[in-house]
Amino acid sequence: MAKGYLHIITAPVGGDIFVNNEYRGTKDINIELEQGAYTVTFGNVAGYVAPAPMSITVNPGYVALVTIEYRK
Repeated sequence: MAKGYLHIITAPVGGDIFVNNEYRGTKDINIELEQGAYTVTFGNVAGYVAPAPMSITVNPGYVALVTIEYRK
């Protein structure tokens, strides 16, 4: 199956990032995934509100770039 990339940046703090409930890193991640739809969720950070879960589609040969902001 063809693969693409998911690049996620969190600001101003780095929270845990989960893709389909699997921990993938903190703050800035760049991962290769099979094409398809994924659910991305974000961990809590003290003093900030975690962003809402989001659906992302990864297309073969492309980078899905997402910038997320944690709010106070």
